[in-house]
Amino acid sequence: MPINYVLNTTDFSSLARMARLPKLYRLVKMFKLFRILKMAKQKDKVSKQLNSVLRIGVGSERLCFFFLIFFLLCHIVSCFWVIIFLFQEDVTTTWIYKNDFQDLENFDLYVRSFYFIVTTITTVGFGDITTHNTYEQLF
Repeated sequence: MPINYVLNTTDFSSLARMARLPKLYRLVKMFKLFRILKMAKQKDKVSKQLNSVLRIGVGSERLCFFFLIFFLLCHIVSCFWVIIFLFQEDVTTTWIYKNDFQDLENFDLYVRSFYFIVTTITTVGFGDITTHNTYEQLF
């Protein structure tokens, strides 16, 4: 089958330019990787300077790094927890409507979501906010 019938075009120069897009994407991705590797190499220098100024030990540094990663992951998961609500067809079966949170501001929803995620990760079982449909339970 001729390609001009499939793409419904006779301008093959634009098609040739489109074929180069994946290469450009890989090039940008490679530069990002180099930048991340450069930052990882400088992490040791920054941590040594920070340790000399603040005089914190390796254990304290690891504990701070753990809390940073923990809160970052809780933030990401709690954002997804609120996003699940937005993609439901029947919103009356979600945790927001079952707990009567539908009139709250976005920040208040985020705080309640963050509370649910931290409670779920750090304790056994669920508290006052629970899952109410299949998508929430899968997540």
